[in-house]
Amino acid sequence: MPLNKHEASVEDVQWSATEEDVGVYSVDRSNRLWDTRARPADACVHTVANAHDKDVNVLSWNKFDPLLVIGSDDAVLKVWSLKTIQYNEPVARFKHHKGPITSVEWNLSYSSCIRKIPKTFY
Repeated sequence: MPLNKHEASVEDVQWSATEEDVGVYSVDRSNRLWDTRARPADACVHTVANAHDKDVNVLSWNKFDPLLVIGSDDAVLKVWSLKTIQYNEPVARFKHHKGPITSVEWNLSYSSCIRKIPKTFY
């Protein structure tokens, strides 16, 4: 089934460990949630346009909570919650890098390695 609503190349694809058959394709400064159970015309269930100022490179799903972290060429890490993504705002934003972020991964020992996010967000 082709999922072809992106306007540029796809840089990373990750499937959620907690949301069956839901994936994120990440590219063209947007975050897109895809549900492969839906027919192709309806498979893009949510888009955050211009989620970053530059190309989105990588993402990682949290295996315990409905969270994903995304890194970009704009040197920003953003954490998104599936429970609030419809508001098009991340639950956390980190600008500590000086160059593009090309790899991200959650700490596998904890449900959330980002302790400052209140539980009410996810």
